[in-house]
Amino acid sequence: MEIDYHDIEYKIKNAIFEDGDYIFYPLPHDEEFIRLEGVNMNHCLAYAQKDYCNRMKAGEIIVYSMTDKILNLPVVDIELAITRSSYGGPVVEPTVSQIRGEANELPPNDVFMPSLMKFLQNYGKTWNIESHGVKNFDYQCDGDVVLARWKEMNKTQSSS
Repeated sequence: MEIDYHDIEYKIKNAIFEDGDYIFYPLPHDEEFIRLEGVNMNHCLAYAQKDYCNRMKAGEIIVYSMTDKILNLPVVDIELAITRSSYGGPVVEPTVSQIRGEANELPPNDVFMPSLMKFLQNYGKTWNIESHGVKNFDYQCDGDVVLARWKEMNKTQSSS
């Protein structure tokens, strides 16, 4: 029986973290699935799926999808560099090198931030997330941008 990676049951079964309507799971090393993730997210996975799959299979990176389990649609993709990031070169410890919403939105939409931060704080507590110097294709350190937005959101909420 062939695995249907697009089935929400597959995604839920392989989820490593869940918060409300969102699940987080590692993307399978399947080029067509990676391509469709990129199409749904309108970013580079749509055309660089072979390269990403090769790096995933080699153990260089893991790409996690934050997926709305009600709509069965991805909302944020997170690249964890194990040995080397897609744009920043080698790393010496697991490093979050990309945290992107639809169309490479950075930081991702505020509505996703609470669940995203819970994932990073709980599941990713041993990962290097900020101030690591690993820059992306647009010369930004995604973790720094996301954490700065989270701090800004919390400051705004506590002063209201």
